[in-house]
Amino acid sequence: MRVLIYYLPPLQSLDSQNEARNSNNEQRTIIMENMQKKTLNILKSILQALFVIVIFIFLGRTLVTNWNRLDFSLSEINYLYVFLSLTFFAIAWITAAISWGYITEKLKKPLGYKQAIKIWVLSQSARYIPGSVWQVFGRVYMGEKKGLGKGETLASVAIETSNLIISSVLVFLISIPFWTKTSGIVRYYPYLGASLLVFGFLHPRLFNGVTNFFIHRLDRKEKNAFYNFGEIIKMLLPYVAVWVIFGLGFYFLIVSFKGVYAVNLAVATGIFALSWVIGFLFVIAPGGLGAREIALVYFLAFYVNNPQAVLLAIFSRVLMMVAELIVILMALSFRVQK
Repeated sequence: MRVLIYYLPPLQSLDSQNEARNSNNEQRTIIMENMQKKTLNILKSILQALFVIVIFIFLGRTLVTNWNRLDFSLSEINYLYVFLSLTFFAIAWITAAISWGYITEKLKKPLGYKQAIKIWVLSQSARYIPGSVWQVFGRVYMGEKKGLGKGETLASVAIETSNLIISSVLVFLISIPFWTKTSGIVRYYPYLGASLLVFGFLHPRLFNGVTNFFIHRLDRKEKNAFYNFGEIIKMLLPYVAVWVIFGLGFYFLIVSFKGVYAVNLAVATGIFALSWVIGFLFVIAPGGLGAREIALVYFLAFYVNNPQAVLLAIFSRVLMMVAELIVILMALSFRVQK
């Protein structure tokens, strides 16, 4: 008789083989997920670039085909008003940076205003990079270098974003009684009514809950933050000032063109604030590029002709970017204590 002897591998060997297979499967899953994320990011970047290109082609075509309706020459521009517009835009950027510094102070992590301006303006300059997150990453990284916890920095960005949205809606609503031509926006009143829901974020329970969610998102060891209604309003009010200053800059840009006096200061401020919100919420547009200009053209067209509205929208973007560059150069010159 022949005896067949089969070799059975030890159980420990089988377990290690299964662990190896599971590990390989997990690695493949991670690689596939990373590839999918990279592909989606590339597609998103392409869509963002195409969106901006299409919008500015449309604006440029509108401007060129209607150039004869402009009644405009460079010699008729009031350059003093252009300078005032640039100055107010620069002051508005600085005020926004200081407002964020005030939020970090309320989070018990005071930076000093020079340092806050430097971190804010440098991180903001990344918002035009497709991806919509680089400015947040930049601020978290630079904030950590200066002693801010990652979670606290992320929470400060969340508070800042909510304050910008709420204050811009508030400024626009305040401007409505000063509109002399309201027929175009009457149909949007239901949406404006719905926008009042954003003020619910000012309730301490919701405000503190969202703030602490972001604080612990990146750092679970950080302590909870608690603010009463008065403290929340104090963090909001500086952003109302930001929109008023931006509105001054936009108003002086409008009146720098000869014969364009139909838009008053309140309306200019309301249009600018609402257009920013539209650009911000249109996530496919990096830095609101293109979306904000379309919104400006739409609302300005209640008071001026389309080519003038297009020219003002484009000029406002250019002046804002020049003002931002000035503030960035100023921030880079700051010498702050380590």
